[in-house]
Amino acid sequence: MSRDRLLSVEEARDAVFAAIVGPTPTEVAWLMEARGRVAAEPVTSPMALPPWDNSAMDGYAIRAADVSAGSDDTPARLEVIGEVRAGQAPDITVRRGSAVRIATGAPAPPGADAVVPVEQTTPLGADGAAIGPRGRDATGPLPAGILVHTATPVGGSIRRAGSDLAAGTTVIEPGTVLTPALVGLAAGLGLDQLSVHRRPIIGILATGDEIRQPGRDLGPAGIPDANGPA
Repeated sequence: MSRDRLLSVEEARDAVFAAIVGPTPTEVAWLMEARGRVAAEPVTSPMALPPWDNSAMDGYAIRAADVSAGSDDTPARLEVIGEVRAGQAPDITVRRGSAVRIATGAPAPPGADAVVPVEQTTPLGADGAAIGPRGRDATGPLPAGILVHTATPVGGSIRRAGSDLAAGTTVIEPGTVLTPALVGLAAGLGLDQLSVHRRPIIGILATGDEIRQPGRDLGPAGIPDANGPA
């Protein structure tokens, strides 16, 4: 072949792309096998994130009106009537003058419109005396009451349902390469499979009279084929 007929890398690449008829067929891949694949269909959120109002802090679910005057000098006093842990559905209602201890990520109980962080509270015993320092770890014994040392606004330390993502939102467009972050997003939406394009089959032809298969005798002028196996 004469030199004027040799193709540049760019020309060769364009010729290869021009020969591609279209996207490869689609298939369903398990989520753990989808990383690095190309999405074939739009992915929409089947649920809101968060799916329900939940606490952004370890603390106490309260009514904001009950602590509107709370301060270091005049803390609000509330009765602790129960607890909600992460992964547990609340079965108690926050009423006037009460609080429910709550863990980060736990669903907000009915009646609560705010969460006061544990750092802004002092635990009280049944006799009304402090049973620990201000900000005591919220995983210890449930106190009978708390002092709240700050006013807390409505919605304080509560992550509202759908505040991150509304149900029905398209989160992955067709043609998108599925990165680890997108695979994690799909997992967070409860999806275990995604529609992807099949991987193309690519052939590499290494040419040259000097090329030998790896492991073969090279002879006096041969070199191993590094491109084919790669």
